[in-house]
Amino acid sequence: MKTIRIKVALPMIASREEAESTMTELAVAANTQRSVTADRDAQVLVINDKFEVALAECAETLKAKTDALRAWEANRPRRTKRRAPHARFETGHDDPYSVLVLEADDR
Repeated sequence: MKTIRIKVALPMIASREEAESTMTELAVAANTQRSVTADRDAQVLVINDKFEVALAECAETLKAKTDALRAWEANRPRRTKRRAPHARFETGHDDPYSVLVLEADDR
């Protein structure tokens, strides 16, 4: 397959005045970009503050309940090799959101 190259004609600056005008437009665009970015960041901070408490409470509850289930699973009587344990963590012990799976006859 043959590569096709397209040349883009850049606008030519003909005089010092045009160059200064272009530099001014460039500076205005950069300042506008910084200003818009600052406004966006401020709004993101407001949103984060709004949900921070609820998310922290959820994370705390998840950790406490997961730790309680891990402690229960670690301290319950082990079964013989013939009857394998019927409780296991779905995604591993290191994952804070792992789930303890209980099978039907595990009480």
